[in-house]
Order: sequence, then C-alpha cells, then structure tokens
Amino acid sequence: MKVYADTSVFGGAFDEEFAEDSQKFFEEVRAGKFELVMSALVEEEVKAAPKRVWNLFNDLSSVAKIFGIGQEVLVLRDAYLSAGIVTQKSMDDATHVMLHSPQFQAVS
Repeated sequence: MKVYADTSVFGGAFDEEFAEDSQKFFEEVRAGKFELVMSALVEEEVKAAPKRVWNLFNDLSSVAKIFGIGQEVLVLRDAYLSAGIVTQKSMDDATHVMLHSPQFQAVS
C-alpha cells in the first residue's frame, strides 16, 4: 500500500500527542509494510523544521518515492485556488493534494 506522508507526519513523530502512532507507522515503513511516498514540497517544508524532523525525513527518504512538482501539479493546484475550493492560505495544502493524486508519478 502506498502512503503519502506530508510534513506534519514527520513532525508528529516528536509531538507528545502523536509520537507513539507516528513512530509505529515509521517502523512499519522500515519493515516494508507500506510504500512511503513524499514530495519535493515536503522536503522543502522539512528543511525549516527542527533538526530531528529533518533527520527523520533524511533517514526515510532512502526508502521512499519522492514526487517532483511538475507544471501539471501547479496548473491543477491553481485551478483549485481559482475555483475557490481552497484559499491562498492553503496553497501548500492544495499542492500536497495534487501531488498524491493518482495521475502523478513519483520521480525517484
């Protein structure tokens, strides 16, 4: 099963409320139960996170597929924005949604 993890999933591993479940999830990823899918957007967002979150991302990036942000993603994201489905404030969230849509393929 492919599972798309956004930035909050990595941060959750160090949040008291979500740490236990998040760490269990990442253990299952390492064990091969899930195919981890991430995006270049997650990578950019994680760069601004605390070092331990960045380290977790780096550790798991070797077993993940990482989606690039192609023109098709941006066009669809902008259509959502123009239609008022999401607001400018949620632009990154809309990009995450577009990135894990089935029509977009992982690049690494």
